Amino acid sequence: MALTRNSIIRGPCQVSYAGKTTYTKSDVRLSLGYSTFDIVNSAFGTVENRVEQRTATVEFEPVGVLSPTSINFWDYGTKLAGDPFLPADQDNNLVIWSYYGTGTRVTIFNASPTKLPDLILATTKTVAGPVTFTGLGKGLPSLVDQDTPDSFAFFEENVGKPSDDFNPDEVITETYSAHVGSLASPWDDLHTAAGWTCSFDLNLQPVTVDSHGLIDWTIGNVTAKARAQLIGITETQAKSALLTLDVKRGTPIVYNSLVIAGTHINLTLTSAAAKIIPMQWGLNTLRLADVEFTGVRTTSGGKVQPVYTLTIS
Repeated sequence: MALTRNSIIRGPCQVSYAGKTTYTKSDVRLSLGYSTFDIVNSAFGTVENRVEQRTATVEFEPVGVLSPTSINFWDYGTKLAGDPFLPADQDNNLVIWSYYGTGTRVTIFNASPTKLPDLILATTKTVAGPVTFTGLGKGLPSLVDQDTPDSFAFFEENVGKPSDDFNPDEVITETYSAHVGSLASPWDDLHTAAGWTCSFDLNLQPVTVDSHGLIDWTIGNVTAKARAQLIGITETQAKSALLTLDVKRGTPIVYNSLVIAGTHINLTLTSAAAKIIPMQWGLNTLRLADVEFTGVRTTSGGKVQPVYTLTIS
């Protein structure tokens, strides 16, 4: 077949997840394939590869639309340790819909965000960092064999271009206040050089069935961290208020909740502590480098509570 300009495919797309549309700041990358295991003969080495698991990952950086009706990537991080990761009553699909030509639409079945994006709370930055989705293939109403046609990824051609409902007003950039528990000044009104970056780790543990492969994950130890370069704090205040140097080995750390509040977004990092206060000296450097607060789980009424809470209005 002769190569033509029209056969060189390119162009952007629209992404939707569980029926909610999102837009991206940069490229969307879909990786389809399978992982393998080796058949080994001690005389010859690896003599064959056999299929272990279908794989599908989708990576992109959202534009930063955040509203009560948009995708809330961070809901997954409020699950508790030991909880199933995927919902029991539905498969949520991710759809990539191309603007190019007459339109191609790719559906990744039973997808979920397995690497949560950073939540960026700053006046001049949009709220979401890069996110990674992983698809496992159809799993309801019963588990589907991996070789079932179109049960993993479905490609449709000539479906037309997606319609647009992008509203720039829903891209959140706003100012934030922050405080640590009920501590006195300066911790009751924190100021930063460039806002807060909040990171989340789900620590997912795979759940496999020998005949079907990976079918779900179990939530491990969810961790949440918030870091910022704090300004307006002296060396003595940093030492005395957050990090008591004269502590005995085995002494529990004193925790306080870190609250970061904007007009539309409010994040509480439960039982947070800054274990290291980095200071620096230089001609043009501010005294404090990035200070990182790490949240831990608490119990209330005999139940373990989420490591963070996030409200969007």
